Amino acid sequence: MPHRANYFTNPSDLVFDTNREIIPQWHHIINNPENFNRIPEQVRLGSNYQTVIEGAIKLAQKKIEANYRLAVPQYYKGKIQLLIPLCLIDRNRADLALVVTKSEEPKCYLGHTCLPLDWAYNNARLIARPDSDWLQP
Repeated sequence: MPHRANYFTNPSDLVFDTNREIIPQWHHIINNPENFNRIPEQVRLGSNYQTVIEGAIKLAQKKIEANYRLAVPQYYKGKIQLLIPLCLIDRNRADLALVVTKSEEPKCYLGHTCLPLDWAYNNARLIARPDSDWLQP
């Protein structure tokens, strides 16, 4: 039998470091039309969509501080990334997953893009079955 695939060498990469800030890469999230259209229409049509997203990121960080399992790992292009739930419309229901990658300079997480929940679930399954309520099929 073949050996099971190994996607990581450092187990700490699978857990969100709450001492690091998330820095959204706005040029990719908002300025790319394909990515911007992933944002729920109710938020997109408002004039303060960036503020709504920033608030959802702050809320997600607070939730992750209370429950580290909310940040779900995914494997993409040879790297471990984390999927962070963004609750844009209802504070108790995720609308999108923010994809973040750990950066060493500066010590932070870079928020690259937002994924629809079904895409995020499929990406997370490559490593293991997601053990988080917000990311279920």
